[in-house]
Amino acid sequence: MRSKLIYSLFILFSFNSYIAQEDNNLVLNPSFESIDGKLKKLNQINVANDWYSPTSLKADLFSSSVPGDIGTPENIYGKEFPKEGENYAGILTYSYNNKKPRTYLQSMLIKPLASGLNYCLNIHVSLSDLSKYAIDNIGVYISEEPVTLDKKGDIIFNNKAELSSVVTNEKSKIYKSRYKWETVCGVFQADGKEKYITIGNFFNNKDTEYEKLTKSDDFPGIQSPEAYYYIDNVELVLVEDPDLCLSLIHISEPTRLLSI
Repeated sequence: MRSKLIYSLFILFSFNSYIAQEDNNLVLNPSFESIDGKLKKLNQINVANDWYSPTSLKADLFSSSVPGDIGTPENIYGKEFPKEGENYAGILTYSYNNKKPRTYLQSMLIKPLASGLNYCLNIHVSLSDLSKYAIDNIGVYISEEPVTLDKKGDIIFNNKAELSSVVTNEKSKIYKSRYKWETVCGVFQADGKEKYITIGNFFNNKDTEYEKLTKSDDFPGIQSPEAYYYIDNVELVLVEDPDLCLSLIHISEPTRLLSI
């Protein structure tokens, strides 16, 4: 009993330390709450301050202030309550036989990363109800320069240097939860001067593991042969102990600690 209490107190202390790190989040507008302009339709991620898309096909922004196709919790792709606040973004990460181009999210960090230091990265993702597929390769590319593509298309990295800068979950998993936010998390050791993050799938379809899903009865409509994910709460914080980051990144509510 005493050992359980000590362990619980240790986890609680570690959790509070991690929560304190959120004040040092290097991501601007991490939950897409700050907007500038009128949100009217899909492909308007640029309405969210500090966010844009690196290809000509723009990612989506959803908000409770605009019911319908781009609303929350219900919208054209499914139903999901925001992880925090009233808004979240959405990207296409996979389509069967590459029939549709992917979309991406990009932002400049508050300040460049420092050489040799470790940073804890985590984003929350939720698969949309009308997606027929779920995939594993959702990641965040951290770079010194922004990624740009002046047309619709997929941003695919084929060399080890670029792929080494894509942060994915250490344990490969397929993100297939609907009505539940899952965490993509990893540790990134900076070379120095990195100041951009880009969120999406940077792997070829042949290198992307997928799972075909049956349609959920909880949301009406027809499934699309793709993997479309909602994105919320993007965090990048400096950490002294990378192991602590990976062990605590999945803890989101203090009440879970009290049940140990």
